[in-house]
Amino acid sequence: MDTLISILTSIISQAAVLVALISFIGLVAQKASVERVMTGTLKTFLGFLIMQQGSNIITGMLDPLNEVMMEAFNIQGVIPVNEAITAMASEQYGTKMAFIAFFGLIVNILLARFTRFKYIFLSGHHTIIMAALTAVMLSMFGLPTAAVIAIGAAVVGIMSVLTPAISMPFMRKVTGGETFALGHWATTGYIFAGFMGKIFGKNPEETSTEKMELPKWMGFFKEPVILMGIGVFLIEIVCCIFAGSEFVAGYAGSTHMVVWALMQGFIFSAGVSVILLGVRMILAELVPAFKGIAEKIVPNAIPALDCPTVFTFAPNAIMVGFIGYTIGQFIAFGIFLATGMTVIIPTLLHSFFMGGTAAIFANAAGGRRGAFIGSMLTGILNNVLCSLLFPAFAAMGFAGTTFADTDFSIIGLIFYGIAHLIGAA
Repeated sequence: MDTLISILTSIISQAAVLVALISFIGLVAQKASVERVMTGTLKTFLGFLIMQQGSNIITGMLDPLNEVMMEAFNIQGVIPVNEAITAMASEQYGTKMAFIAFFGLIVNILLARFTRFKYIFLSGHHTIIMAALTAVMLSMFGLPTAAVIAIGAAVVGIMSVLTPAISMPFMRKVTGGETFALGHWATTGYIFAGFMGKIFGKNPEETSTEKMELPKWMGFFKEPVILMGIGVFLIEIVCCIFAGSEFVAGYAGSTHMVVWALMQGFIFSAGVSVILLGVRMILAELVPAFKGIAEKIVPNAIPALDCPTVFTFAPNAIMVGFIGYTIGQFIAFGIFLATGMTVIIPTLLHSFFMGGTAAIFANAAGGRRGAFIGSMLTGILNNVLCSLLFPAFAAMGFAGTTFADTDFSIIGLIFYGIAHLIGAA
């Protein structure tokens, strides 16, 4: 049994393996040649690995920058990290998590097959994180294991079709009708950003981040990866100056901090370039392969994919979102200090992935002004939700961190609120 649980957890939690398997099933269902099946499956697998390695490059670059920023501005508090709290939860609830994730995927497929919500959620790592959240929160109620698994699987399965469905109006604007959906559980934050972009922005077709007018001598700024590199370098050098050369030397070694900041800025750009390469490969292989599933297994099925898959549609918006979301996090930081709420530390990794995606949604609805304001307000919203949820996990012994994305926080707060009402918390 333990071996089976380990295999199921590994397949579901490794997005590259899960998506490659889906690609394989789709191509076989289309009766493609052996060569086409192998090529499509392996290129989908490789595309996800490339995208993940790009994410790892950015994570490796942003982690020290976050430490430098905390030192520069004397920031202390809680850092929301999905992977950290999931790892903590797995020590006590690992078996429940595995079964919730597995049966949640089954519920997802059944809902896609027999309802009008035709989405197959393929961000397996988020499935595991949601399974961890539901396992922990449901355990507060003193329910038997079977009930925890059944309710948790239902929540995971319903969320797997519901969140892609409610984000599709904005996704169609973002992608121009591409046949895939968003599969990332910060969807409520992205929809919020889209509405804020619509309210505060204007004429998205004319004022898009991808149509920014620049003087001829600044033409190199039209290259998104160059713009990102310079932007992150400027953020980095400001943080380095305030943190001091002695502290920065702990990361830069013998390299001068200006040179180190420059290198880090363009390592960020390199990571984004790698992500975009992986995304293009995934979309080129997975979407055609998925037609086999849509035709043979789940009629009209639509794959729901991780947030970096939208980055190719508005790369300039990524940097706008990075800046706007970071500012929003610092505004939230001020709110926490003023009100006595749990202090959530601004996290630049979230500024990139969540901020970038939020800005892309907001840009589609309200142009570059909408992208900036939408991502900034989403940064405030997400960190406030994280702060509200933290006491629930602190009371259960999960100190120092909490779940990081809006959907996790909202589901967690709903469970926590019910537990309070019936006296279970």
